[in-house]
Amino acid sequence: MLPLVFAAAASLGSAAINANAQSQANKQAQAGAANAANRASAAWNELSGAYDANEQLLRDYENKIGQVYSPEILNEATKNYKVLLSDPNSLYYEPTEFDYGKSVEDFYDKAWETSANAQQRALERSAANAGGLYSSGLINNTATLMGENATKSYKEAREAYMQDKGLALQQWQAYNDMLKNKASSRLGLMQAYGGAMNSGIGYYGDVTSARISNQNSAADAYANLAGTYSNLVSQAGNNSVNPWASFKAPTQQASVNKLY
Repeated sequence: MLPLVFAAAASLGSAAINANAQSQANKQAQAGAANAANRASAAWNELSGAYDANEQLLRDYENKIGQVYSPEILNEATKNYKVLLSDPNSLYYEPTEFDYGKSVEDFYDKAWETSANAQQRALERSAANAGGLYSSGLINNTATLMGENATKSYKEAREAYMQDKGLALQQWQAYNDMLKNKASSRLGLMQAYGGAMNSGIGYYGDVTSARISNQNSAADAYANLAGTYSNLVSQAGNNSVNPWASFKAPTQQASVNKLY
């Protein structure tokens, strides 16, 4: 019987050793799981801090954009842009035709013309009467003087005509320059408003894209690490594990109204 007792005792002792070894292994596994969970928590804290830092950079950048391209400024630019766009013909310059409509005859001295006509009729009557009223010398001298006066009157009338036409041409050019400048100014304003809209929307779009990318990256990391952390906590047993930080999506900044 004695050998059997010793054999049973030896078997019990071996089982106790195995149980103790298993217990130590379990404790080590739980401690390892706790350490791994703490590392996962620390990794998320680091990623969360980077996420918050990125969000702060985006908010700072958005504030700087807002100083130049605030939603109010962009909405005002949009309103003015639409007003100009509603009258496209005002943005283009089409010169008018130069129409003067006067001739040299319009500038003759009417009093002189009346006197010359009277003298001409007198000469014609004298010639008809065979010189009964005036001598031939007087008639010739008078005709010569009338010719000289006619030439002088024409030159004066032509000079007045050219001056008046030149003044009208200057006024026509000034009027067309005004139309051209007005169209150019309106077109320039429209382009400026459009440029402000495109730039502002582009900047806000960049911020929005960066915010979405930052949020999605953080959300992916959160989901992966949170699941790992939860599994490790369940394996850590009674070991102390660092708490897990929550994840909050960013607060959307003021948006720009739809422009079209």
